[in-house]
Amino acid sequence: MDAAHDVVLRRDFAAPPAAVFRAWTEPVRFARWFGPQGFRVDVTAGVRVGGRYALVLHGEDGATYPLKGEYREIVADRCLVLSCNWEDHPADWKQGMAALGAAPGMAEEMLWLVDFAAAAAGCRQTLTCRFADAAMREAHVAAGIEQGWRSSFGKLDRLLAE
Repeated sequence: MDAAHDVVLRRDFAAPPAAVFRAWTEPVRFARWFGPQGFRVDVTAGVRVGGRYALVLHGEDGATYPLKGEYREIVADRCLVLSCNWEDHPADWKQGMAALGAAPGMAEEMLWLVDFAAAAAGCRQTLTCRFADAAMREAHVAAGIEQGWRSSFGKLDRLLAE
């Protein structure tokens, strides 16, 4: 895939790859860190290749942002590949994305490719958010996808320190 379709975020965590992997694959743990600061998340997940998950992010303003997808690849403690579909997001969110260049009818799904590697600090996690086209990628960047993930990773840092 073309790099113009990807947002890549790397983060070192002071925990072994197995612990970071568990934080992604154990629904109760995942719900504790996923989503920007101020969001609460409900998670249901069948963590297996071909299994489905559903997330609902609840904003402080009462808005909800549903996500759903499928586990495409799972290699314990090494990598995950999941689809992420936002077709059920609120209409006003979609209108905001359209104003940022995401044309109506564009694919409402991306892939999350997550790699976990041993590093001096513990685990180097590399998350690639892969979009179907560059315009959707650019709309998500303009909307703050990188800041949102960094906020989530701050929460993950705190969870891993417990």
